[in-house]
Amino acid sequence: MEKTRTNRFKVLKVLSIAAILLVAAASWLAISTADYMKDTVRSQFNEQQLALARLAAQRIEAHMDNAIGDLRLLNSLPAIQYFDPIRYQTLLLSILPVFNESSIVTIYRVDSGGKRIFSASEQGIVTSNLGPAQQAPPEYLAWAKAPANKGEILGTALHPKEGQKDSGDLVLDLITPTYDNATDAAHLSPSGAFAGYIRLTVDASYLIGEMMPDIRSGKTGYGWVIDSHGRFIWHPHKPFIGQSAFSARHNRNPHLLFASIDKIQRDKMMQGKEGTGTYISGWHRGVVRPMEKLVAFTPVH
Repeated sequence: MEKTRTNRFKVLKVLSIAAILLVAAASWLAISTADYMKDTVRSQFNEQQLALARLAAQRIEAHMDNAIGDLRLLNSLPAIQYFDPIRYQTLLLSILPVFNESSIVTIYRVDSGGKRIFSASEQGIVTSNLGPAQQAPPEYLAWAKAPANKGEILGTALHPKEGQKDSGDLVLDLITPTYDNATDAAHLSPSGAFAGYIRLTVDASYLIGEMMPDIRSGKTGYGWVIDSHGRFIWHPHKPFIGQSAFSARHNRNPHLLFASIDKIQRDKMMQGKEGTGTYISGWHRGVVRPMEKLVAFTPVH
């Protein structure tokens, strides 16, 4: 009898251990499944964000392609190549349509000596009294003069608008060499000589600011854009625009470490790479507290 009780105790003990193991296994499976589902949802959401980032990049690139097309078209016009104040009306008609629904804010024509011979904007064309800005940056002329750059386009880094120090309003310049090769009634046999260059100034802040508010992931996600130097070109938190993406967040919340997003920006975004990741932020929309964020990014070429 005692032996039977002992055997039963051993069996119950084994069953208890087995039951405990089964509960532990079930708990582990539940946790693993929850983690797997969480990782799957995060991965799918970031893939959706990446698709939106690619869409935004494509839209920006399309606008830049349009600006480059305008630059090439203007550079081929006799009124641009053979500038003559007497032909002001022709020049005006040639240029003003470019500004309609465009991010192009200024067009400069520079002669072979580096002197600006006209400046055009929505307000019209200025052919005299250009002031201290009459002499164009020498590095642009040096690039345009090089025979190897004939027909090429030079895109500059982002910089504040001319005459402004506010880094929150950024533009870039597109430049192409000009040669006397167009034919018209006054130039039946073009010389083909180097004649300077034409320069378009594109309002990058306006261009990106027009499209980025429409880019939204999920209910509360948003997009932001940095340049190759790590400056915010656009962010829904307006004070960030024009500021370093590394210091702006730290200045807003100095008690929080932003090592993860700083590394992503430095090692991936600014290197022109595409990908996804996570980082800890101190806010999201109107909620202020430490929280994990998902990020997807792609370069603009």
